[in-house]
Amino acid sequence: MAAPEEIARINERLQRALALRGFSADALGAPPGALVTDQLLAKRLADPQVVNEVLREVFGVEAIDPSMVALDPEFARNARLLFPRAEAFALRAVPLRFDRGAAHVVMAVPEDEQAIAGIEHLLGARVVPYVCHSEGLARAMAALYEEAAPAAPSPDMAVQAERAVKAVARILADHARTRDPAEDPDVTALLRAIMDQLAGAGTGGSVSDIHVEPGARAWRVRARRDGMLFSALELPPPLGAALAGRIMLLSGMDPGQTQEPQDGAIGFTLAKGRPMDIRVSALPALFGQKIVMRLLEKGKKALRLTDLDFDEAEDRIIRAALAAPNGLFLVTGPTGSGKTTTLYAFLGFLNTPEVNILTAEDPVEYRLDGATQVPCPGEDGLTFAQAMRSFLRQDPDIIMAGEIRDAETADFAVKAALTGHLVLSTLHTNDAPGAVSRLANMGVAPHLLAATRVTVMAQRLVRRLCPECRRRAAPPPGFPESSELPPDTVFFEPGGCERCGGSGYRGRVGVYEVFTVTGDMERLILGGASAAELRRAATAEGMGSLRQSALRRLSQGLTSAAEVLRVTADA
Repeated sequence: MAAPEEIARINERLQRALALRGFSADALGAPPGALVTDQLLAKRLADPQVVNEVLREVFGVEAIDPSMVALDPEFARNARLLFPRAEAFALRAVPLRFDRGAAHVVMAVPEDEQAIAGIEHLLGARVVPYVCHSEGLARAMAALYEEAAPAAPSPDMAVQAERAVKAVARILADHARTRDPAEDPDVTALLRAIMDQLAGAGTGGSVSDIHVEPGARAWRVRARRDGMLFSALELPPPLGAALAGRIMLLSGMDPGQTQEPQDGAIGFTLAKGRPMDIRVSALPALFGQKIVMRLLEKGKKALRLTDLDFDEAEDRIIRAALAAPNGLFLVTGPTGSGKTTTLYAFLGFLNTPEVNILTAEDPVEYRLDGATQVPCPGEDGLTFAQAMRSFLRQDPDIIMAGEIRDAETADFAVKAALTGHLVLSTLHTNDAPGAVSRLANMGVAPHLLAATRVTVMAQRLVRRLCPECRRRAAPPPGFPESSELPPDTVFFEPGGCERCGGSGYRGRVGVYEVFTVTGDMERLILGGASAAELRRAATAEGMGSLRQSALRRLSQGLTSAAEVLRVTADA
């Protein structure tokens, strides 16, 4: 850190710049050795984006909030090795990337020559400095060194949107146009407010996706909470376009590319110190780029097998399949039905020092200590089929492929299951028996399917009624399954309260059907039976349906009749 006398000189420059922005002299004091801007943030007298703008003016280098920059995983690993935590905190600096022999580093005091010399010695490269306020540095350090960052309140989305509207209007009114609205600090602050309020607050349940949607008169920001989209904010088109551009810049996309879809990623640390991996998709639409951000929380713990709450029959079949030395276990259902979460519950149950687990995933959503996890982005990178081909030379006991999406992966999965391995994967089918027909349609020979120990579990997620505000209700008129429920079943409907964000629901719970290939099923498969024929045979052998599983949740008072009908309409 710079010497106290140097900090005092810097504070004089900061105070002059802040005074020009209307900050009173009484607010501009700081203890010896501390930056006045840190004091303003600590006392909540200035917004972080305003502080960064002042730091940029005073130090003459670009201001970047490193907590909003995606770090390449390999770079992050190397940075932790070359730049230990203690040094980062002592020097108040975070490395961003290496580029052509230079280390790009965000610092609290980019004029601190002693700190720069120390960083160059540690990293073995010339330093290109940037500057950031103390809160952004703290969040970035927490993300890099995988620990909790101090909480920092975020402005309300609507309030920050009003500020950003004015900032973008000023930029667009400037005929010289020296800066891009997407790079304005108020637009960056709006993105942080959206992320903190929707992804960080957790109001009413778990937000999995955030959409930024272009329109002729207004852009919408919507979020998917517990599987259902809700509107969160409306923005004027200039601000909506600037926000979309900012997201694209942060995720490594080209905002100028308006003809083709693009994909990217952002590493983001929420105000409460929760690091997120965000997958971003941009789609050129009539009025601008439609952005969808899929939120994946780093370090999120996988569910345990017991958390899935199977009934006795389901639990018996599933545990028997997982205990088998070989076979194919598939989890099916539509996108967003929790298939990957279920697979990880199975892997956690199977993960012991005696087994070798290899996974191929796109992306790796949970970390599983003791397993070898391989990212398979496809296209120009490794595919599931290529990974599985290599897995067979790695002495595996258990193989997990994130999804069977092509004939080659299906063929490898079945053959690996036949040659002494337990293979777990997901498949997109409406029900469990349909998975066998889907594999046959993908080119897997019926005799191989019949010979493979196959277990399929279809699942859906129904919204869980908020226990704080659920209320008793009469059965809906003509509810067809009332006769299948226990006679003392009490029906509940959603109410709406602050805890659930007014929706009446908070969280979700799984409903399942479990299909296993028996001797009779083998004969049907060899005969080319359809999915409908397999379902009839499985039902005759006692397989419960998704609807019956949902009714069990209803009888437990966990969900509503409307949710049962909505989620199992195709079951």
